[in-house]
Amino acid sequence: MRFAIEFELTKNELPVDYRVTFVSFLKSIFKDYDEAIYNQLYKEGQITKKPFTFSLYMGSAKFLKDKISLGGNKIILNFSTYENGLGIHFYNSVLSFLNKEYPLSEQNFMKATRITLNKEYPIDDDTILVKTLSPIIVRQHERESNKDDYILWSHEDFIATLKDSIESSYKEFAKTDEIKEQINSLVIEPLKMKKTIVFHQLKKVKTGMNANLGIIKLQGDKELLEFVVKAGLGSRRSMGFGMLEVIG
Repeated sequence: MRFAIEFELTKNELPVDYRVTFVSFLKSIFKDYDEAIYNQLYKEGQITKKPFTFSLYMGSAKFLKDKISLGGNKIILNFSTYENGLGIHFYNSVLSFLNKEYPLSEQNFMKATRITLNKEYPIDDDTILVKTLSPIIVRQHERESNKDDYILWSHEDFIATLKDSIESSYKEFAKTDEIKEQINSLVIEPLKMKKTIVFHQLKKVKTGMNANLGIIKLQGDKELLEFVVKAGLGSRRSMGFGMLEVIG
């Protein structure tokens, strides 16, 4: 399920690390609506995989050193989930929060004014073209140094690392026992790609992370493709990365 939520802001600006703000917003509305759902997704002291992703449409925004300057006071949060049950909970959570102010930094506030269920088309082919609505993060963990490296599509380990990430998430939510075969047969072909630097959780990642934008060709099992399109691609999907749109 895929939704678009329209927001109005008091000031025409957002913090540079805006994804943290919207993660906090999601936590807040889930907790207010149903604490059991909140605990299922954000259980304290436990990292849980989540079957959703999101992206933010900001229009003609300018990224400055200390803030994002918006062209107007309206933005759109796009939210996508693989699980219909969670989608219904999300929809009801937003409905219960409509027209209520949510605090941002610098005496700024936002309020959700409208939520729309977007039409989705079934994946009826084993080959699709997708474009990124939010950057794809591919995290490669180095055990010896216990550090993370964020790699680009040109890296020799990009495809293998991305497949490992997909498998790790997919096995939590898949409705099939053929996960390994589906992953092995999946073909990932980056096409028109470009690099971007993203800042997320600034206190932890001070230098920014390499991330991937562009168009990717995916070929494989239709059920697996559906998961990737609905739940996102890569690492940190529930923090606003890896959201895709099918373009062909």
